[in-house]
Amino acid sequence: MHASTSATLESLWIKAQRQNLMADSTRIYLEEVIRLAQKESDVLYEAEAHYLLGKHYFLIMKDYKARDHFHQARHLFEQQQHWEKTGFTYVQLGLVGIQQNELDSAIAHFQQAITLYTTHDLMQHLRTPYMGISSVYQKAGNTTAAFRYARQAIESIPEHADRTGKVIALRHMLQLAREHDSLLVYSIYADDLLKLYSPLEINNQILQHIDHFVTIDDPHARIIAIQRAIHRLEQWPTTLEIISSYYQLGQSYTATGDIPAALLAWQTAYALEKDSLRSVHFSPTLLRAMSQAYERMGEPTHALAYFKRYESVKAELMEENIKTRTEELQLQFESRAKDQQIVGQQQMLGQLTTQRNLIIGLSLILLISGGYVLYILRRHIADQAIITHQQESLHKNEITQLRKQHQVESLQTLITAQEEERKRIAQDLHDSLGGLLATLKIKTRNTLASGDNPFTSPDTPDQLALIDTVSAEVRRIAHNMMPPALIRMGLSAALEDLVDALHQDRALDISFQNIDYDHALDQEKEIMLYRIAQELCSNVLRHAGARHLLIQLSRHNGSATLVVEDDGHGYDPTQENGGMGLESIRSRVAYIRGEMEIWTAPGEGTSVTIHIPVT
Repeated sequence: MHASTSATLESLWIKAQRQNLMADSTRIYLEEVIRLAQKESDVLYEAEAHYLLGKHYFLIMKDYKARDHFHQARHLFEQQQHWEKTGFTYVQLGLVGIQQNELDSAIAHFQQAITLYTTHDLMQHLRTPYMGISSVYQKAGNTTAAFRYARQAIESIPEHADRTGKVIALRHMLQLAREHDSLLVYSIYADDLLKLYSPLEINNQILQHIDHFVTIDDPHARIIAIQRAIHRLEQWPTTLEIISSYYQLGQSYTATGDIPAALLAWQTAYALEKDSLRSVHFSPTLLRAMSQAYERMGEPTHALAYFKRYESVKAELMEENIKTRTEELQLQFESRAKDQQIVGQQQMLGQLTTQRNLIIGLSLILLISGGYVLYILRRHIADQAIITHQQESLHKNEITQLRKQHQVESLQTLITAQEEERKRIAQDLHDSLGGLLATLKIKTRNTLASGDNPFTSPDTPDQLALIDTVSAEVRRIAHNMMPPALIRMGLSAALEDLVDALHQDRALDISFQNIDYDHALDQEKEIMLYRIAQELCSNVLRHAGARHLLIQLSRHNGSATLVVEDDGHGYDPTQENGGMGLESIRSRVAYIRGEMEIWTAPGEGTSVTIHIPVT
């Protein structure tokens, strides 16, 4: 690939990755990456772009497009024998199947991912397709199969794998157990999940992912449920889950204000942990809770005693953790040192052998065909320089032509929009002012023809009222062309006036919010943004059938943002016909170097967001 083309492709890829995956700009960048990669036969960039584009369409619920791009990515990854990424595409296709409720198709794709990972010894990735199949069976109502595949997901995780994968798989299993009230399964796997955390990491946030009764809001009802669970858990050997349940029981008693009962629950948990002869997991949490309880009861002596025990246990645990970590690092260092020593020796031996062979080979080549090689090399360099120069010229010409074409299209759209604006003004002048002035002319002519005194004629009040109406209409048209508030006080004040004017339509509830916007844009951009807001509001009034309309202006992270959102009919974005209104708005946004995002769906309203960089 040519150097400049490679740089352009890489730059586009970096921009695409930096965007919000759901944004329209991401889709545009990725489509350009695919086009350029196809032109340069860069299969890897093309495959990666198809994969990301599939995830983009999946997130915005365009499943048929997502499926198409995932299939293209899978085909390209298979060509490159990139089995890890091929498996990822099978998993994504399975997720698309779940989202479309095509459960047989989803299971087939997850099974293909499992077969591929197993064949190519990529066992560390098996967790994801197993969890996918478990989710399919859960959705289908087959609880037994859902539990079986969730268990396989946990068992497929290598022993020394990262903690994140284990936590995700165990939380999936706990969710299944919670939904189907399987306390025995819950107890076993909650115990495994707790063991992944060190004692100093355990807090209420982590326990919320483990507590079987966290969804019960009423503390009294939660106490009854936990007591029943403890009664069932006591039938088996002591586990971390029963200790956790006593801790949660104490928390629930605290919520009801029964501090003595909470203390009793925590003391029971503390005694169970000591008697179980297992590594200390809940001691710091329990000791701290009991210290705080005694402090609430007004017993500072007991509170201080438990706090000192908490500090002592915490210090011991920290020292033990530091010692364990130090030993692990020492072992890793020694292992790496030995590995590096072996690798260094092998590299040195290989280098000596290679050097000897190179010397012999080069000597033969120089003796037999040195002159010929030198001639060919020079010719090749000269030809390559000519080809490189030609490719650079062609690429620059292509970019220039694309830019000119884009500029022409934008200008044409802006000119068309301006012509439409002129037609609208002319229509206002003709339909409104024209009719009023014609009526005034007829009444004045009748007065003159009758010979009456103009100042005492009975038609004079009507004529004066018509003149007032004409003046008001002139002010309305002038205000629509350029609101005075926009020039004097800026965009925010102009939008407030626009909302006041639109409130004449009593069937529509309109609200305006200003969030930290303070004349961030120059006047030209504010005028353009006001025109865009006018056009969007006009579209809502004409087509949306909405009851509520929100206009929001804000400034955040170096950009000004305009949001126009309604609760009207909405529409299918896949059927968008690119009408004059939206094309005009897009061209205006592009003209002021902004970005526009549209979210809509049938029956769910429409939200248009425009970001303008603040310079």
